[in-house]
Amino acid sequence: AADHSFSNTEGTRQYQVQNKNAFLTMQNGIVSGTTDTTFEPDRAITRQEMATLLSRYAEFAKIELTEGDTVTFTDSDEISDYAKAAVEAMASAGLIQGMGDGTFAPRQTATRAEVATLLARFMQEYSL
Repeated sequence: AADHSFSNTEGTRQYQVQNKNAFLTMQNGIVSGTTDTTFEPDRAITRQEMATLLSRYAEFAKIELTEGDTVTFTDSDEISDYAKAAVEAMASAGLIQGMGDGTFAPRQTATRAEVATLLARFMQEYSL
C-alpha cells in the first residue's frame, strides 16, 4: 500500500484524525491528496472536487449512476482532466447543475448549500 502521510496534517489531534480518515478514503480510491505529499485539510473544496468525490464514492459503493441527457457546460474546458468524467456523470445523472448561466464554475468553492443539495439528491435518487 502507498504511504499516505501528508506533511501538512501533523501536530494536532484533529489533524491526526483527519490524516487517518484521509488515509481510509484514499485506500478506497475516494480521496487523493492535492499533491503527492500534501492534503490541505483546511482548504475549501471546489465544485469539481465535490463532484469527483461523490462519483468515486458511488463507484466504491457499487452504485450505478443513472445516465440521462448529456449536459454541456460553457466552461467545460476549465474542468480539470481528472474531474471531467465525474462532472459529466454527475450532471448526466441530474445530481449536479450549473450556475444558471450555462457554466459549471469548476474551480469555484462549493458552498455548504451546494454540498448539502448534492448529497440530498444523491441520497434520494439512490435510496440511501
